[in-house]
Amino acid sequence: PSGAACISLINSRPNGGNTWLCFLSWKEPKGTIAKYNIYARENNSADYVLVGSTLAPDTDYMIDPLDYDEDVTSVKFVVLPVNADGVEADISKAKVAEIKL
Repeated sequence: PSGAACISLINSRPNGGNTWLCFLSWKEPKGTIAKYNIYARENNSADYVLVGSTLAPDTDYMIDPLDYDEDVTSVKFVVLPVNADGVEADISKAKVAEIKL
C-alpha cells in the first residue's frame, strides 16, 4: 500500500490506582486501507511480533502495560496498513513509537 510509514504517537491516561493505559494513534495514509496490523518488539529484541490489528478507518489501538512481564522495560511499536488484497506495507519504512515501562 502507499503511505507505508504510518506516524505513530503514544498517548497515556490513568487507569485507576498506579496503572496507565497507553494508546497508539496514527494518521490514515493515502490509498485504500482495509486494516492496520500492530507489531511490538520488547527490550530491543530482534524481531517485531504481531500483537493486534484494527479495521480501517479506526486509527487507534489500546495497550495495557500490565500485559507485559516485569522484566520488560520498553516496548517499541509499529503500525502497518494492509490493503484489500492483503498486501501489508514494508515494515522497514514504518515509524516507531516506544513506551518505557
